[in-house]
Amino acid sequence: MPRDPGPVSILIQTGSIAFLTLNDYATGCATCRTRKIKCDEMHPSCVRCVNAQMQCEWVHKTPKKASRSKPLANASSGPGLQRTYYPLRPRNIDAGMHLTYLSLPNSHFLTSSEREYFTFFPHTSMVRWLGKPWQWASLHYVYSHIAPRSSVVTRMIMAISATELDGIRHMERLRSDQMASHDQWPGEAGTSHYQSALREFQLILSKSQRSLSPEEVDEISTAFFLMVTYEYLFGQDSAAMEVHIQGIYTFLKAHDLVPRLGESGQCVRLPILTQQLLLFVMYANLTICKYGHLRQLWEEAGHESSFVSTMDELFYNSRTSQHAIWPVEYPTEASLDDISVFRPLELTNECKKLKYRLLLMPQSTRGKFEWDSMDCLEQDLRGIGKRYQDLIIMSQQPRSDLRNRQLQTIYFAVAEYHATTIFFCYRWSLVNCMSPPSLSSRDAVNGALEIIKKLSTESPSCLGRVYWPMVVLAGCMEDSQDRQWIRRTLVESQHTIVFPSMRGWLNDMSGLNL
Repeated sequence: MPRDPGPVSILIQTGSIAFLTLNDYATGCATCRTRKIKCDEMHPSCVRCVNAQMQCEWVHKTPKKASRSKPLANASSGPGLQRTYYPLRPRNIDAGMHLTYLSLPNSHFLTSSEREYFTFFPHTSMVRWLGKPWQWASLHYVYSHIAPRSSVVTRMIMAISATELDGIRHMERLRSDQMASHDQWPGEAGTSHYQSALREFQLILSKSQRSLSPEEVDEISTAFFLMVTYEYLFGQDSAAMEVHIQGIYTFLKAHDLVPRLGESGQCVRLPILTQQLLLFVMYANLTICKYGHLRQLWEEAGHESSFVSTMDELFYNSRTSQHAIWPVEYPTEASLDDISVFRPLELTNECKKLKYRLLLMPQSTRGKFEWDSMDCLEQDLRGIGKRYQDLIIMSQQPRSDLRNRQLQTIYFAVAEYHATTIFFCYRWSLVNCMSPPSLSSRDAVNGALEIIKKLSTESPSCLGRVYWPMVVLAGCMEDSQDRQWIRRTLVESQHTIVFPSMRGWLNDMSGLNL
């Protein structure tokens, strides 16, 4: 009889789509099993947990009784694996925001806490950081049109909301009661919904070998996207996030949804919603960096079109995506908002394309090819600075109102540009080119630092949008009070905005070893 993988077997091999399986980590402490690393099974605390300064949790297994499938309400009732979570910065929730009740699958089985988690989703950080304001956001469409017909998407929404909301409440308890510091970090409800979604998703994918309708493609792509986001925000490292990214890339390839090299109209086969979610996934892909190396997951999935060209086309297609997602209701005011933030978003996209090219550069080889490539990258970076000089100047203006969405978007984009410049100079020094770059890393450091300090003072909940620039500053600045402040902010952010999936960047560049 095959071994029962138990609740930790979160992803399996389904058809041609690769999934993660945790059978190899079925023994050991719950902390290591959740982190997907090998445990040495030392009691009471294993060596890996001691080294990582994590609480070593041991869960005793009980024999599984045969039972009929349970409704959605029971998904979070059982004991789950203990995980260490890093809740996002507590903030005020707009009590006046009106939320329309949605008819959900098995809605009569939802508990009151599950309804609360689902209702909290519009207030989560991912909604605040991704895309448009809620009313006309793609995530609002996911919430109101995909979730009501997809239990997997519903569960993933609750997994993300539960983890963040319970984390916020835990931080509030810590502020009011010092004894609460001994409490375990919450996360059982989110983990339970996540694991249930993964099990259901296996069944959906096993039946997806046939031709799919656009609605089915949107549902599967949304599930992949939410799983990538969950691991990006709350995962212990980038391993599971990498597998989910690989999953959506392979899914699109298996169904021939991305045209081959040389075909015209790239990406037109993809439904509009999937195009936008895939763009977010590709941006998240750029955060996975281990020892200065970026795995080419897109190419590994067999796509002939390049990662950069596909990402670029997805970005420009997104200019009209909201009109297609909300074809009748989309108002003129929302279109004007799209126009007002387009150039800052375009600057961000240009920086991400250049960052991808930088990450593919070898760190140690010092030949003529590398020098020529760095010269080409420098010219491109200088060209970007000239084209968007007005935005850079705008970000330097004093007394800007950070509550303004357009100004916020400019700040985020310019911080990304400065960080890309600093990262370029860092890579230039590794390649050891014969002459220094003409770009000034000092100006970029000062510009990025000014933006981050302003956000930290006036709008700390926005720091998650400039997290990569903070990491780059921590690793590349000369030792100074400002560098110590950045490093201290990153350390403190472990319980506020840290994304564990980016620890590879932290460890490689800043030496913080978080």
